[in-house]
Amino acid sequence: MNTHGGIEANIAGGEIGKEKNFNLLELDLTLFHNRLVIRELQRKKKFLNHVLTLPFRSLYR
Repeated sequence: MNTHGGIEANIAGGEIGKEKNFNLLELDLTLFHNRLVIRELQRKKKFLNHVLTLPFRSLYR
């Protein structure tokens, strides 16, 4: 980076600060979304396990 003085550095610092806050918000949303996706996948996995084991249930009775 080629800065000509303190003013540019301060502006850059302010921009970086804004960027960080935005990234944290984005990260929160991403984590929240991932939790929802994981929950959905777990539901589907449970359902699939249930369906796939149905034909074999009679064998274990």
